[in-house]
Amino acid sequence: MQCDNINNNIEIIKGDTLEIGITLSNVDLDIIDKVYISNDKLGICKECPYNDEDECYDFYLDPSETNDLTAGYTDFDITVKFIDSNVLTPMYRANFIVKEKVNKVGCINNE
Repeated sequence: MQCDNINNNIEIIKGDTLEIGITLSNVDLDIIDKVYISNDKLGICKECPYNDEDECYDFYLDPSETNDLTAGYTDFDITVKFIDSNVLTPMYRANFIVKEKVNKVGCINNE
């Protein structure tokens, strides 16, 4: 099993929306129970629901969640739990980069 559409990097600017579709290959989707992204340092452990329309598992953080993240470099795992309770981590310690927002966009709140 592998994650096809993540190049071992997630990059986010604090305060922005983060939405990533995770596509798994070489596995029968009918035997997958749940997919998670986790990062202990940032306190992230999110279930990624399956999106039938896009045929992927969605990882989503809203602006209030990303704004609370600590800027810097860390890592993340993608873990799959199967219906038979077995667990597999197809992506282990990939890069998770949180960037500080430098240029403020004051006009966004005035719209």
